[in-house]
Amino acid sequence: MSDEQTGYIGLNRFDQVDATGEAEKYIAFLDRVDGLPEVIARRRRSFELLAVGPGMFAAEIGCGTGTAARELAALVHPGGHVYGFDISGEFITLARARAFAASAKVEFQTADALALPLANASLDIYRAERVFMHLKRPEAALAEAFRVLRPGGRILVMDQDWDTALFEGELQATRLVTRAFADSMVNGMVARRMRSLLLQSGFKEVDVQAEAVVVTDGGTYGWVADTVGKAALASPLDPAIVEAWVADQRRRIAEGRFLYASTHFITTARRP
Repeated sequence: MSDEQTGYIGLNRFDQVDATGEAEKYIAFLDRVDGLPEVIARRRRSFELLAVGPGMFAAEIGCGTGTAARELAALVHPGGHVYGFDISGEFITLARARAFAASAKVEFQTADALALPLANASLDIYRAERVFMHLKRPEAALAEAFRVLRPGGRILVMDQDWDTALFEGELQATRLVTRAFADSMVNGMVARRMRSLLLQSGFKEVDVQAEAVVVTDGGTYGWVADTVGKAALASPLDPAIVEAWVADQRRRIAEGRFLYASTHFITTARRP
């Protein structure tokens, strides 16, 4: 496979990036994903759904290397403030450097989503993208979101439901491999539960939008199949099934017959 088609091992460990000693791998993944056209469009759409504007105080939870936080900073100027929080100190160090280089005013701190270093009712905006799938206790994170948001403040949680991922290929093997990947995540199917979780946490005006993405460019997206296969090889699934499935996906990429689809859920709500 080409470099563009090579996937990643251990992407279910975003909750333990620093402990892996492989932060550079996760940084490369984030840069790769954050630059995809549909991801950029979804990020901009999330800002519109949150109605981000000048003077607002916003927090990007699980900020990674700070891409969304830097964009938020431009939207809340003048008079606003953006916090970027991530459990990885490696990410925060790089996020600060990139913000400085871009002259973006963001306050980055290493922090757990379950214990944010913010006063009660101090935020207008709480945003989390591709974060809750890595949280063992989403209810606790939402309780913390409720605490730090002001009455009328808005929350947006955006995650991929990995149980909806599909590839063209032999049906039974594809089901087994993709489910093995979904199960390898800390909370790979949390996106479909987010509406109920927000309601249970006291939020109002909860709205859910689903965005299905279908891609056929194996040169650009073949790494997704490779990543799924690597995770499945670490599962109890018969390695022969996984290896045959990966080989079939590589043939499809080479022959221009690749197809991958997934669903993202964008859930918004208001703190009463």
